[in-house]
Amino acid sequence: MLGVVVPIGLGGAVLFFLWIYCVVDVVVTDSMLVRNLPKLTWLFLVVFVPTVGSIVWLVAGRPEGASLAVGGQQRASYANNPYRSDVRGFEDSPQWKATTKPSAPAPIAASTESSDITESAAVRERRLLEWEAELKKREEALEEAAEDPGEPEN
Repeated sequence: MLGVVVPIGLGGAVLFFLWIYCVVDVVVTDSMLVRNLPKLTWLFLVVFVPTVGSIVWLVAGRPEGASLAVGGQQRASYANNPYRSDVRGFEDSPQWKATTKPSAPAPIAASTESSDITESAAVRERRLLEWEAELKKREEALEEAAEDPGEPEN
């Protein structure tokens, strides 16, 4: 009788620790790495169907190439393998690049002192004087138009 109780007790303990391991593993695994079902569905499956849910999680839900550590951290040799075609996303394929529109060029910022590296101080001074002279002409034209309201403007 003792031979029957001990394996069941040990088997129960093993299944209990497997269940705890799988619950913690589902919780700490990144949701983007979980396979086949959403993470919350896996959690409900493991919690409410302990033995079968735990085994199915390890076989079908855990990320491919996950190490034995809780959380499904991927081995570096698997995650960084450039020859695996299923690791890359569709955005890396030539078909994606052919279907996307080229981005619009960035707007040209207004010229500031920090961006005018090639412009000398004398050129900046001359341009400033030209702008001031142009501004003065516009102000005089506006003042003359205000004094002679009878004449139409061009």
